Formats: sequence, C-alpha cells, structure tokens
Amino acid sequence: MRVPIPKGKTVGLSLGVGKANVTNVDGTIRVFVASADVAAERTRGSLRIETGSGNVDLSSAAGDVSLSTGSGDITASGVDGAQLKLETGSGNVTLREGKATTVHVETGSGDIDATTTSGDELSFETGSGNVDVTLVTTFSSVRIETGSGDVTLKVPPTAGAEVDLETGSGEIDLGGLTLLVRRIQHDHVTGTLGDGKGRLTVGTGSGDVRLQKL
Repeated sequence: MRVPIPKGKTVGLSLGVGKANVTNVDGTIRVFVASADVAAERTRGSLRIETGSGNVDLSSAAGDVSLSTGSGDITASGVDGAQLKLETGSGNVTLREGKATTVHVETGSGDIDATTTSGDELSFETGSGNVDVTLVTTFSSVRIETGSGDVTLKVPPTAGAEVDLETGSGEIDLGGLTLLVRRIQHDHVTGTLGDGKGRLTVGTGSGDVRLQKL
C-alpha cells in the first residue's frame, strides 16, 4: 500500500508484521512496528521510528530523529537536526555523517561505528562491543562507555577537553596527542587536551582505549 502525505502534516503508522518504508515525507512522522524492518529516506521534520524486532535504516534526514529497535541493527546516514537518538537492545549501530546538537547512541550488545560525526553533547554506550567514533568538530561533552570492548576515538586538531580515560583490563594509547597529564597509569589517564573547555570521558570494563588525532 502506498500513501501520499501532504507537506507539514503529522503522520502515524502502526504495523504488526511486514516491512515499512517512508520516503520523501515532510512533517511529523511516527512509525510503530511490532516485528519488521523499517526503512526511511529523504525525510524532513520530526522522525520517530520504533520496532520491537527488526532492522532500521535511515538515509538523509533533516530534523530531530529517534530510531529504536528491541533487537536489530540500526544504520543512519546524512542526518542533520537538533537531536539524534539511536537505540537497540541487541545489534550494531552504524552512523555516517550525523550532525546534531545532542547525539545519543546506545546498544545493549553490539558494535558502534560512528564516522564524520559532529555535535555539542555526544554519548555512545554499549554493554558489550567495540566503539569506533570519528568527530569532525569541537564539542562540549563526549562520553563513551562499553562493558567489554575496544574504544577508538578520533578528534579534530582543534579539540579541547578535560580528559578521563579508563580501562579495567587493557591498554591506553594517546596516539601522539599532546596531553597535559595529571594522572598516568596503564589503565587510567587524566589530563587536559588543548584549551580544556570540553569534557571527554571514555571507559571500558575490558579492552583498549585509543585516542587519535584526525
């Protein structure tokens, strides 16, 4: 079934099973699915997608975005808005060219891969999995946590923050970045990067932490 939507309207879609596709919609969009994959592209306005089980794919969105699945992968690219929220209970999260004032990415079990990402306040959390984040602009706050997995964070040369890096079991690599160190141990490093205006916290229960410059 294909349903055209007038510009600026509020749209709600509920589906039990099957696959939902949202394309070229400008307005307030709400999609709730019990068990199915959901794909959206070229949306404008507020977008919220929730599925109990299934993958969620988003390509090109302008406006606030919230994507959630109980079990499945989330892939998002070309997102530009004030708020960006990606959550899955079990699955991988991939973000490409995500730009928002507030960015929150979370998975109960899975890897997080976020490249060409920018925001003011950003958080990335996984219960078990690797986290690989590339930031292309300065920030106010970045928090990365994984219960078990490696963390790699790339920051721009102009980044400035109070830094706290910790691992329960693993190594910490500053990647040649100049850090005014206050505390340095093999499993815990704190110090000031650049002007120190932001806040950067990275923690893993078991895994390596790598901080690198773009």
